[in-house]
Amino acid sequence: MQGQIINFDSRMASGMLRCSKGQEFGFSGREWQGQEAPQPGQRVSFMPIGQHATGVKPLELAQAIPTIQAASPEEATPASQAAGPLA
Repeated sequence: MQGQIINFDSRMASGMLRCSKGQEFGFSGREWQGQEAPQPGQRVSFMPIGQHATGVKPLELAQAIPTIQAASPEEATPASQAAGPLA
């Protein structure tokens, strides 16, 4: 199931999230599987058990992956010129 973090209290190690259907679930810090602390608004996937969310994982956004743009011909320097003259 997917949803969004509503809040997370790091002192209490617990938070709330809302699924895409509007239902709210509580979760504990032990269920969080991200590297950074959960943030309000963060999109997640999880498994509901009653009113509790388990296996809460942050969703990776395709837009968050940086893209490398090719340099324009004016900005490009051939490798032979960049290294300097050969000895």
